[in-house]
Amino acid sequence: MATPPLPVTAQRPPAPAGAGSRVLAADPRMRALAEALRQHALFLAGRRDGMRLDRRMTDFGRMALNGVPFRQGILTGSTFAEAILQGCDFDFSDLFGANFAMADLSDATLRKADLRGANFSETVMRGAILDGADLRPGQFIRWEGTRKRTEERAADLHGADLSGASLAGVQMDRADLSSANLSNATLSGANLFGVNLSGADLSGATLIGCKMKGAVLDGARVEGTNFAGCDMRAASLINVAMDRALTEGANLSDTLVGKREGLTPEIEEILDAHVQWIVSNGRKGQRADFSGRSLVGVSITACDLSGANFSGADMRATDLSDSRLMLADFSGAKLMEARFTRCLLRGARFNGADLRSVSLREADASPTELVASEKAEKSIIWPTRFEQANLSGADLRGGRFDSAVFSGAILDGANTHGARLPAEAAALLTQR
Repeated sequence: MATPPLPVTAQRPPAPAGAGSRVLAADPRMRALAEALRQHALFLAGRRDGMRLDRRMTDFGRMALNGVPFRQGILTGSTFAEAILQGCDFDFSDLFGANFAMADLSDATLRKADLRGANFSETVMRGAILDGADLRPGQFIRWEGTRKRTEERAADLHGADLSGASLAGVQMDRADLSSANLSNATLSGANLFGVNLSGADLSGATLIGCKMKGAVLDGARVEGTNFAGCDMRAASLINVAMDRALTEGANLSDTLVGKREGLTPEIEEILDAHVQWIVSNGRKGQRADFSGRSLVGVSITACDLSGANFSGADMRATDLSDSRLMLADFSGAKLMEARFTRCLLRGARFNGADLRSVSLREADASPTELVASEKAEKSIIWPTRFEQANLSGADLRGGRFDSAVFSGAILDGANTHGARLPAEAAALLTQR
């Protein structure tokens, strides 16, 4: 008797009848799987002689399995690393702890699949459907000798290509989606509590009504992204241009939202390249060089500009509040009335800068630790430097400057209430 056909979703063009089985049968190594899939088809059709597919802890790595119907299969802990799985049907399957690293799941369906703790690192998932899938952290049991150990592992989708994918209502608590491509994807109603979206491309994506409390979106692209009605309380949005996104009705309380105001297109381009440089750890983009440029009165808040070069720049009344500026160079810059409120300034250089009436309130100018190389026995402690800087009338209240270098600096009229200062700076204050 012929094998009954499996249901075909209306959203996908049907594959030729039995295409998956023919591909498998062509390879002797896959004949057992082909037979199991034949019995699985009978099971799905409600036939007594059918048997549900059960391939736990099976290695499907690097196999070409396009269009294979795995629907409702038990595939717990199986590996599909580098496999070709275009158009596969994994709907309602048990894929707990499965490994899809670097696999191709383009146009595959994984509706309401159990994907807790699954690994999708650098997986291609263009156009995939994951509506209602469960990608929450999974509890795994490991044995070390005779000792039983339980550990929790979040789903890993680092660098995955989910462009245009449908993920409505997906459960993704604390999943790693860093550097993932979610452009034009649909995630409405998804649970993204504490998810890592740093460096992700969310341009054109729809996230209406998502639960994103505590999510990390540092460096994410959000041009045309719809966050309407999202719960984004306490989310991290460093280097995120939220003015390019739709946020009507979104809850952004306790969330630091950066702003960019008064920037020329050229400066915007330099900033975007620097964000990419930060997110990729220097592999992409370019370190920002603003040396000698005019940034008078502009606002670049809640931005990571660590390592940027501002030497000799004109930055009078510039607002950099809440930004990360570790190891940035402001040597010789004009910074009168600029705002560095709550900025991270570890290891930055302000040598010879004009900082009159600047706000450094609650800034962290403590030293940073640099490691010269992996083989280096000792790290280098790099202090924040204000040598020969003019800090007349500066607001240093509540700041951490206790290891900063102030030799030759001018601190006349500076407000140092509650600031932690080195003995060198304290001596300058007593001399005025």
